[in-house]
This record gives sequence, C-alpha cells and structure tokens, in this order.
Amino acid sequence: MTYGSIVKSVIMGAIMMALIGFTLSAQAAQDMDKDSVEKPAPLSIQKRSMNEGKARVVLSAQRTGQIRDILKDKGDSVKKGETILRFQCDEVNAQARAAQAEFEASEQAYLNLIQLKDLDAASGYEVDQARLTVKKNQALRDAHSADLSTCLIKAPFSGTLEAVLIQPHETARMGQALVEIQSAQE
Repeated sequence: MTYGSIVKSVIMGAIMMALIGFTLSAQAAQDMDKDSVEKPAPLSIQKRSMNEGKARVVLSAQRTGQIRDILKDKGDSVKKGETILRFQCDEVNAQARAAQAEFEASEQAYLNLIQLKDLDAASGYEVDQARLTVKKNQALRDAHSADLSTCLIKAPFSGTLEAVLIQPHETARMGQALVEIQSAQE
C-alpha cells in the first residue's frame, strides 16, 4: 500500500464518517418534528351472535397496557376503520421512530460505501456487511411497526358500539374483551 493510497483511504473514511453523522443528525431532527403514525391494531374478534342478520362481535386487546382514551361511547355509530380506543403507547412510538431512523441511517451508510467502493476506498466485504445491517434494521423496523399497530382498536366494520367493557386509565390484559359492536349490515 502506497502513501498516496493510505492518505486517500483516510480522507475517504473521514468524508464517509461526516456523511453518516450528517445523515443521523438530520434524521433525528426530522423525526422529532414528525408525529408518529399509528396503524390499526390486528384485532381479536369473537363472534357473539347473529341478531336479525346482524353480526355482533367483541374486540379484544392484542397487548397488555393502559388505555389512554376511549373515543366512542355505548350506542355511538362507528364506521369501518374508525378508531374506538387508544392504548398509552409513547414508548412504543419512540421505539418505532428510533428503528426507522436506524434503518434509514444504515441504508445511507450502505449507499455511501457503494460509492467509496467505486473509488477503491472501501472493500466488498464492508459493502456486504453494510447491506446485511440494512436488512437487519429493516426487520427491526418492521417488528416495531407491528408492535405499534396494536396500540389502536379500530372498528372492523360499520355498526353500533353496543358495549364498552373498559375505562380510560385502566390496564387491559392481552386477550381481554374491550368493546362489543353490532354490524349495521343486514
């Protein structure tokens, strides 16, 4: 290895570290400004009965946690996909945002290493390791996103809220019945 190639490697390494640091700082600032996006919970639905052609179901908790708020009351109409109640999920939201930032940072580092490899300043091994880190961080992001999706209970169909079986600030257990809905369809 010549003196010139060593200097070139050191300079490219410094540039890469600066780009990674800038990417992480920019992403962290952007994530602090963004509100988290909550996704609908995969529901546990227990079919109770059929009454005059209308389905009556109980929606159960897919997580253990404290109920933040209940947005609908007994007797209220609900539309398919409408949020009925929310769990307290600040920590889950923060973990999901952190996982997204880690994924984006690793993806940018991977792209930077590809460019450095083209300049003979990074090895194929380094690029492969960065690619695998992206895949790992993508899986972690997806796992946190799935966990986040259990923070909302949404109506699986349009109908009437027949019963609310829990109160705000109570702690629900996984599998505990939360609300009962009767479909609007006949």
